[in-house]
Amino acid sequence: DKPGWRNSSVMTRSNIAMMLYSEGQHVQALKEFEGALKQMLELAAAYPRIHEYQANLARLNNNVGTALFALERFEEAVNAFRQAAEVQQGLVDSFPTIDGYRDVLARNLLNLGTTLVKLSRPEEAEESFARGLGHLRALVAADPERAERRRVLALFLLDVAGSWSSAERYSAAVEARREAVAQLRWLAEHAPEDGGCKSQLAEAQLRLAMEEWRLGRKEEALGSYREVVASIARDGLQGPELDRARAEAQALLEGKPEG
Repeated sequence: DKPGWRNSSVMTRSNIAMMLYSEGQHVQALKEFEGALKQMLELAAAYPRIHEYQANLARLNNNVGTALFALERFEEAVNAFRQAAEVQQGLVDSFPTIDGYRDVLARNLLNLGTTLVKLSRPEEAEESFARGLGHLRALVAADPERAERRRVLALFLLDVAGSWSSAERYSAAVEARREAVAQLRWLAEHAPEDGGCKSQLAEAQLRLAMEEWRLGRKEEALGSYREVVASIARDGLQGPELDRARAEAQALLEGKPEG
């Protein structure tokens, strides 16, 4: 009954749950995640000084929340994501120099905020998003030339914007997406080896134009849209997500389907 063996056994069960989740078997995946979480709670309580077990405890809470979210059990998902963030915050406080712990905490807070948006609790969602952004912005500020840090921040911001946009809270979406666009522009200029960056930037700009349009800023939105379309043609950008965003933008801003 060695703790290392028990930890490996629990995480194997978690991996099986992940496979079930990826196959769309969300009910069964939740059952396995919850079983693994119960075992990890016991292990982490017995060995509170082993931070690997605390990290796994946070991960399993997050996984339970993800499965609950997929099943549209949003109130329960909020509780799971809060537990994940609480445990992960403890790791960040105890090991402030381990950047990876901050990344994971930001993801926990993003998941929590997204779920709160689903529950029409925007003030709580905004607080959660802000906490996550605070950690990621601090990491960028500490090493502004590190492209990967800016990429993580940009993706977080895009997820936040998407969450707000899906709830038709376009002012908040525009604020987040504009910051994401700024980070993606930096990456396009300073990390050109990242082949997908320009496409992500163009897609973000198209979605920003649509959100601006929905806020009534139609002339500004149309000008931005035409500029992005020109850059897509000039740079030969393509991809399913970009193509979908372009078609949606054209249908909204020009009132006609693409083609």
